[in-house]
Amino acid sequence: MSATCEQWKRGHSPVTEGLFYPDDSFRSAWLDRGSRLLSIGERQTLPSDVAFVDLGSYESGRLQCPFGIIRWGGGPWEGEGWIALEDASGDLAWLLHLEDSEPFTQARFESDIIEAVAYEYPQMTVFQIPVLAPHETISTAESER
Repeated sequence: MSATCEQWKRGHSPVTEGLFYPDDSFRSAWLDRGSRLLSIGERQTLPSDVAFVDLGSYESGRLQCPFGIIRWGGGPWEGEGWIALEDASGDLAWLLHLEDSEPFTQARFESDIIEAVAYEYPQMTVFQIPVLAPHETISTAESER
C-alpha cells in the first residue's frame, strides 16, 4: 500500500497543497488568492520525505455518488481546504488539498461533475471538478450579494 493510501486511512494528507493520487503521485496545485483561479501542474512522483497532516478531524461533509464517496472539509490552519473522492471500498481515488482555499463547506454531484464550494466570509470559491479528471478542475470567485 502506498504512503498516501496508508496516511489517508488514518485521516491524513500531505501537508503541502496539491492533487494527490493513491499511487504516490501528485500534481502541484495552487489557488491565486486574488482571482481565486486554480492552477494544476503536471503529474509527478511524491517525494519520499513528504510530511503529512491530520485532515480527518476537520471533515465537514460527505456525499455518496455513483463513483464512491465525496468527502470535504478544512484543516488545522486558517484558509485551508480539501476535497477527496474515495471509491466504493473506501480507498482514496484522489485528494485535492489547497492551502490558500477556505474550507470546503458543501458539494453536490451532477453529470460526472462535482460542484464544491469553499466558503468563509467574505471569500467564496466554486470548483467544478470532473470526477474522473480532477486535474481539469476550474474555479470561479463568487461575491456576497
